[in-house]
Amino acid sequence: MKDFFLLKDLNISGKHILLAGISKTNTLDILRSKAKRGNYDFKVKVIDHNGAQINKYKEKFADLSDHFDFSAADLSDISFIEDEVYDIAVLPSILSSLNMRPLKAIQAMFEVQRVLSSEGLVIIQEKISIEHNNRPEYAFLNWYRSRKNLLYNLYKNKTEPLKSHFYLEDLKFALKALGLNIDETNVLEGELISGDEKQRLFNEMLPADIQEDNDPFSRVISIIRTEFDEMKKKPSNFPPYSIIKCSKKLP
Repeated sequence: MKDFFLLKDLNISGKHILLAGISKTNTLDILRSKAKRGNYDFKVKVIDHNGAQINKYKEKFADLSDHFDFSAADLSDISFIEDEVYDIAVLPSILSSLNMRPLKAIQAMFEVQRVLSSEGLVIIQEKISIEHNNRPEYAFLNWYRSRKNLLYNLYKNKTEPLKSHFYLEDLKFALKALGLNIDETNVLEGELISGDEKQRLFNEMLPADIQEDNDPFSRVISIIRTEFDEMKKKPSNFPPYSIIKCSKKLP
């Protein structure tokens, strides 16, 4: 969700902010713009597991080192950060990545709760699946997920596993169990999946370096290709975005 500023309407002047994950948000660039205008006095700790990405942004933001500090790190292991140092933690589309191993996602949220100040705020943005999402607008996405699961089972050494589903109520339960109060939840309509994005998802789904002529499952690949030619014509959306704001402050 590139066009949504997750810190909108918040006073960030003088705040210490933790931003975990930078590939699926415009938050960092908006903060950079604010820092360049000189109207705000804030400090941002940026972490991402992709070291190359971190180094790229570290160079890009070199003139703003008083505001931004970058570290390559996994959110579930930020023991190098002291307790209760951040006023705001922003998690854009990071928990779903960690949810390949659900206990790791919980560990990450425990770490966020630990480094958050006593009256701190957590902002979570995720595409969260809804129950009974077999409506027509999810047809392509449901087809894609089912075929990606199939191909992963057939080609585990050549394909990536599918990210696990999790649901809004499950996430709320985990957040409350970790001692966070859910202050606000907004569910926004999922974006329309473009034709180019459908093609990208399909290309990434196929096994890498496969020689279909000599492959025992070539018939399966052929059927999936034919299915894609039909499915790509169907208008389809990503799951809805959920934006959840939580506080550590006692009720």
